Amino acid sequence: MINQQQYVVRPLELHMFFCRIMKEHAIFLQAGFTPANAYFSKIAGQYKEHFEAALHEAVMLGNGIIGQDVLSSDELVTKYTQHNEQKTQDYTGIQIDQNITSMELNLHSAAHPQISRELEQKVKTLNSDISTLLDGFIEFKSRILDEVLACNMFTANYPTLLHHILHEAEMYKSSINALEAGHNPSDNAKDTQIFWDHIMLEHAVFIRGLLDPAENELINTANNFATEYTKGVSAINQTTANRLHSTF
Repeated sequence: MINQQQYVVRPLELHMFFCRIMKEHAIFLQAGFTPANAYFSKIAGQYKEHFEAALHEAVMLGNGIIGQDVLSSDELVTKYTQHNEQKTQDYTGIQIDQNITSMELNLHSAAHPQISRELEQKVKTLNSDISTLLDGFIEFKSRILDEVLACNMFTANYPTLLHHILHEAEMYKSSINALEAGHNPSDNAKDTQIFWDHIMLEHAVFIRGLLDPAENELINTANNFATEYTKGVSAINQTTANRLHSTF
C-alpha cells in the first residue's frame, strides 16, 4: 500500500508523463482526418485542449514535489520537445501550448516534499477529472478504430496505431485506478517492462511504415529496433511478437 506522500507524488508524476502522451495522441488523430470527418477532427482538438489543461495543472501542483529520478530521466520532456512542438504546429496548423513545456523544463524536485491536506485533495480531484476524461477519450478512440476497421472512415493513422494509442490510454486509466486503490502501478515490474517493450516495438514498426521505401538504411534501423524489443515481449505474448516480427 502507498502512503500519503506516494499518493500525491506518484499521480503527479504519472499525469505529467501520460497527459503529454494523450494530448499528442489527440494531435495524431486531429491531423489524420480528412474533410469528410471534420467533426471527428474537432472532437480530437477538444481532447487535445483538455489534456493540455490537465497537464498544466499537474505541472503547477508537482513543481517542488516530484522526485529527482523522474525529473532527470527525460521522460517528461527533453531538449528536443519544444523544437518538435513548433515544427508540428508549423506543419499541421494545430496550436500547441508550448508554455507548458517551458514550465516543465524549469521544474525542480524535492527529496522530502511537504504534503498538505489541501494538496492531497487537489491531487484527488485531478485524478477524478482525468479519469473521467480518459473514459471519454477511450470511447472516442474505440469508435474511430471500429469505424476504420468497418471501412466506414479513412484516416492517415494505421488501425494498428489506433489500437496502440487506445492501449496506452487504457494503461493510464488502469494506473490511476491502482493509485486510488492504494497500490503502486509499477509493483509488477515484469508486466510493466513487457508493456513498454511491446509499445516500443510498435513504435519501431510505425516508424518503418512512415519511411520512404527508398530509405533502406533507416528502414533497417527501424527493423533492428523492432527485433530488439520483440525479445522483451516474446516470452509473454508469443503470438503478438510473431505476428509483428514476421513483417520485417
